[in-house]
Amino acid sequence: MTYSIDYRKQVMSSIDDGLTVREAAAFYKLSTSTIHSWRQNLEPKKGRDKAPTKIPDDALLQDVKAYPDDYQYERANRLGCSKTGIHHALKRLGISQKNSLEHLKVYPIKRAIYHSKLDSFTQQGYPIVYMDESGFEHETIRPYGYASIGKPCIDRYNWQGEKRTNVIGALYEKVLFALDYFEKNINGDVFYHWCKYTLIPSLKTKCVMDMSEDKATHCFA
Repeated sequence: MTYSIDYRKQVMSSIDDGLTVREAAAFYKLSTSTIHSWRQNLEPKKGRDKAPTKIPDDALLQDVKAYPDDYQYERANRLGCSKTGIHHALKRLGISQKNSLEHLKVYPIKRAIYHSKLDSFTQQGYPIVYMDESGFEHETIRPYGYASIGKPCIDRYNWQGEKRTNVIGALYEKVLFALDYFEKNINGDVFYHWCKYTLIPSLKTKCVMDMSEDKATHCFA
């Protein structure tokens, strides 16, 4: 906490009027070392007394610009310092963590190639059909509950329960179709069976199938 100049002058005035340093410290709820430092210099410190020696500001700013979504330990490895040092340096420079507007694994060049292929297929008159899968747990943990004041909230949860419904489906424009549900994990055989007996029979014309995965890889057929 930074005290105002007027407050510091009031403390010094009380000492000049007869209070000892210990008495002033007890009255104003300050430490004696704080009062001694004020007697030497009333002005609050404006900033660092010297330039940072371990983490140069310009190097850190350049690193943040080049790698905006990296973790602090990654910056520490590049700049040859500790993760704690990076934390304090970022705080000193007024740099805080923000939500990224892009996925962390976006590759601009691959994305441009991907969109170029889609545009080419679209110009040739092929419909673009997207496929994906998802799953739904039959039972999920509820971390909060209600109970009378002063009494614990106790419930049961089956940690061995593995019931999950998996769904595969396709999307054309804004229409979902070829939905199939499975009470087991979706592996290569399940996916092949779905494509052969559910998806392909529901297609009325030649299409381009897009299978998007976590690493933004795309397959065309």
